[in-house]
Amino acid sequence: SGPAPAIEPEVLNKKGCLFLTRPSVFPHNADVGTLRANAADVFAAIGAGHVKAAIGARFALDDAPAAHRAAEARASTGAILLLP
Repeated sequence: SGPAPAIEPEVLNKKGCLFLTRPSVFPHNADVGTLRANAADVFAAIGAGHVKAAIGARFALDDAPAAHRAAEARASTGAILLLP
């Protein structure tokens, strides 16, 4: 996440016909109606079990500092959950 580093197009060419793209959801949700329709589709897919969240770690709410450290260290490849 965060800003992408600057890349010179010549470097991509020298490494073998490479290209760079940065996908974004913003063009697909340009207005509120489209955003709401897309969100409804996503939530319907989740409700139907078509989308599964990868849970990488679970922490008690009291261990929130440890969860934050795990996120900062990129120690989890899935979602980090805080449980009451």
